[in-house]
Amino acid sequence: MSFSLLFLDIETTGLRPHESDLLELSAVRISPDFSKETAVFDELVFTESAIPPFVQKLTGISNDLLTDAKSFDEVHSQFRDFLQPNDIICGHNISFDVGFLSHHGYTIENKTLDTFPL
Repeated sequence: MSFSLLFLDIETTGLRPHESDLLELSAVRISPDFSKETAVFDELVFTESAIPPFVQKLTGISNDLLTDAKSFDEVHSQFRDFLQPNDIICGHNISFDVGFLSHHGYTIENKTLDTFPL
């Protein structure tokens, strides 16, 4: 069975999923031979919560930038369509990203590969 590596990264208003909102969900799929990007997903997510100044400085995302962004439910639905069963989800401290999404009702069951130990 063929697989693809899907590099996932999220931006949030904080580190505690029960107190924080998702701001951005981004992913890049790489071909099995690692020679090219085969698909890109990148969506900002609307939040009514005030984005802390530290997070704005770190991510470059402000509440003004999110005025026309999609809701979490819309982004969740689009990403569910984007994600393929044979994607291996990779990222730095990927358990945070996958855990954050799971806490907000989006469970990802794909295999994961964390780059943090590297």
